[in-house]
Amino acid sequence: MPLRKKKISELSEAGDLKGFYTIGYRIVDGLKESVKIGLEYIQTAYEKVVQATKDAIATTTDMRQLEATVEGNEEAREMAESRRTAAEQGRQTAESERSTAEDERMGAETIRKQSETDRSTSELARQEAETVRDSSETSRQGNEADRQSAESARVAAETVRHTAEQERKDAESSRVLAEEGRVTEFATLKEAAETATTNATSVANHPTYIGADNYVYKWDFSTSSYNKTDIFVKGDAFSIRKTYPSIEAMNADVNNADIIEGSFVLINTEDVENPDNARLYVKVRNEDGTYSYSFLVDMSGAIGFTGKTPQFVKGTISTGEAGSDVQLSLSEAGVDGDGNPVYALNIVIPRGNPGASFKVLGHFGTLDELKAAVPDGSAMSGCYAVGALPYTYYAWYNGDWQSQGRLQGVDGKSAYQIAVDNGFAGTEAEWLASLVGTMGKDGAPGANGTPCTHSWNGTTLTVTSASGTSSADLKGEKGDKGDTGAQGVTGPQGPQGLKGDTGPQGAPGATGPQGPQGPAGATGNSFLSGVVSTWNNGISVPTVYSTDWFRSSGASGWYAQDYGGGIYMTDTTYVRTYNNKAMAAAGGFWKESDRRLKSHITPLRHTLDQILAIPTAGFLMNGKQQIGTIAQEVEKICPEVVSESFELKSQVPDSDDWEVFIQNDHEGNPQEYVKVKRVEYEMLGVLVLEGVQLLAKEVKELRNRLKELER
Repeated sequence: MPLRKKKISELSEAGDLKGFYTIGYRIVDGLKESVKIGLEYIQTAYEKVVQATKDAIATTTDMRQLEATVEGNEEAREMAESRRTAAEQGRQTAESERSTAEDERMGAETIRKQSETDRSTSELARQEAETVRDSSETSRQGNEADRQSAESARVAAETVRHTAEQERKDAESSRVLAEEGRVTEFATLKEAAETATTNATSVANHPTYIGADNYVYKWDFSTSSYNKTDIFVKGDAFSIRKTYPSIEAMNADVNNADIIEGSFVLINTEDVENPDNARLYVKVRNEDGTYSYSFLVDMSGAIGFTGKTPQFVKGTISTGEAGSDVQLSLSEAGVDGDGNPVYALNIVIPRGNPGASFKVLGHFGTLDELKAAVPDGSAMSGCYAVGALPYTYYAWYNGDWQSQGRLQGVDGKSAYQIAVDNGFAGTEAEWLASLVGTMGKDGAPGANGTPCTHSWNGTTLTVTSASGTSSADLKGEKGDKGDTGAQGVTGPQGPQGLKGDTGPQGAPGATGPQGPQGPAGATGNSFLSGVVSTWNNGISVPTVYSTDWFRSSGASGWYAQDYGGGIYMTDTTYVRTYNNKAMAAAGGFWKESDRRLKSHITPLRHTLDQILAIPTAGFLMNGKQQIGTIAQEVEKICPEVVSESFELKSQVPDSDDWEVFIQNDHEGNPQEYVKVKRVEYEMLGVLVLEGVQLLAKEVKELRNRLKELER
């Protein structure tokens, strides 16, 4: 039997804070360590503050009596003045010593600035040397282009020579028998070419398609049949797959094959007073391979609405950034024709993390040639191109070379087309209307209640209604690693040298030029505009358009070649600028601060002395004179505004003084990184605001004391 939920108003009040705890952290050897904090110590501290306030009031009373005595005793005033004069002389002496120390500091600062100037000069020399290296590289690339042109001319001349040799053989009657052998060999090659053409035509005439079971099927010309792959591409819209009268009935039906993993089910007891009514669950797969239902949210809403029943419809279902959390929210969607409030359920599902680069290891004319050359590909980390353009790519798995299809695929079907293929009859508008569930029955009239509210704590969604409070962690499992991206293919092998009259067989001919570009593929989510030309290790295009994300993998991003700067990421926290370029935004930089996005809101408790202790300084960083503060000093006072991130060791000065961490970059190569402390300066602005508020409070208190003294 389910537990009865209690309202907060039904709970008994605690007489004191003894036995209550909260969670906090402290800094140990530069690391945050979680600790529990007894609230009874806070109560004790509060009582001590109250007592200290009483003591301060008593001390103020004594001070007032002393001031009255001072006013009536001029001799005591003169003695106090003498003491003040002596103290002033001591202050002047201390000020003289401070000035001397400041002069010594300025001298040391001058020496430091000169050292920094020398370092900057050395850096400029290094940059000039790098420019010379870039120029040499450009020259080398030009020489390589000339060499390739000469090689192309040599191949053309060799082709002419082969043609002349063939004509000479045709003229020699003594070469009839050898010519017959050559004809036989040519017929064999022709038959193999015709077979390869037939296989290629068979694959071209049988494009990859999505079956009725929503799995991808690929054509296998060797068996003249389609092979089912493990790629499942069905994307269902949000819908409640089945409604159960009780939780027991739902759990009893957990192995229902018609309800797949990720499907939503709802408990409808037809009794709004039943605490299990309108509870939303999702079907999940456990680590041991069994299935169960995981509770998401109580969708019953607040009790009441004077007989109006909240209605829920499908809201916005969108895709979030890779690695982000699943987000679930409710938004008001008006009322229906009966006056019932309507709420939309909105879900943001993160896409999978981008995969590694697609690597092509080589090219073979046929699959048999590939299997003969590489009979065991278990140690290979890539694909081979087979056949003519557009190539079919083969990868090794399950003990054999398996076709991965071509880079140029067919247009996918829309969700509506898939629904029609699976038996739906009607227009697209009728199909969209069918996705909305039927209106529920009117609930029994109830007392006016409070509206349903929700809040987030990380990935945990908490929903509070009149029936109680429910929480669920909506963070899903990390997505599978994406497929390897495309790499430029190797050109087809050139023709073999002709068979000579006598002697050993000639060496294979040189690699021929790459074939012409194939026909344009069907329109996809993104495309390139302009003629693509080779540039360094990448590609150069006049203009790039996209209707989806531009993606890069590893510690890479976007780079402006002509201006030497760009943006990139090396971790999941910060977006960085390359070559220490400044970021400018005409519209300013904004940060979300909506109260509805926050939880556990508490007032700041810093003292004025803590805020004033935050140091300010001028310094040289990234070759420019700047002002700011020092992260290590700020961290001692306000660790919330300081964080750490990994940077390449080569990007920081005096890198030998840093603690080094070895990590692999996006190509799997080990790199040296260091941890760099960062200060969020916009949060320091909040500390300044708190300091102004504390100063205003002190000024107000001093004014009140002055008024009392004037009385």
